[in-house]
Amino acid sequence: MLSVFEYPISLPVEDFFSLTLPADAKILTVQAEDDRPQIFALIDLGKQCKVRRRYFYVARTGWDIREKNDDLIYIGTFQLSDRAIGGAMTAHLFEVIRKK
Repeated sequence: MLSVFEYPISLPVEDFFSLTLPADAKILTVQAEDDRPQIFALIDLGKQCKVRRRYFYVARTGWDIREKNDDLIYIGTFQLSDRAIGGAMTAHLFEVIRKK
């Protein structure tokens, strides 16, 4: 059975962070829910699977991106208001994939 789960991104939002997710989780999007960014992922509950650490990069609008374009998979854009972090922010979430 498939189900969508949400995984919170800690505040304050860091440029780089990691999450431990089921190995076959399919990341769908990122959105702010009540001014807290969340990653939404599709999980197959019928499978017993291993977990793995996945790495993410947050780029703020107008700031330099320090990763190589080939290492990034775009997930989505989210916005936080002044009350969430002390200043409004628009950010873009990428998964970091290191090419071997």
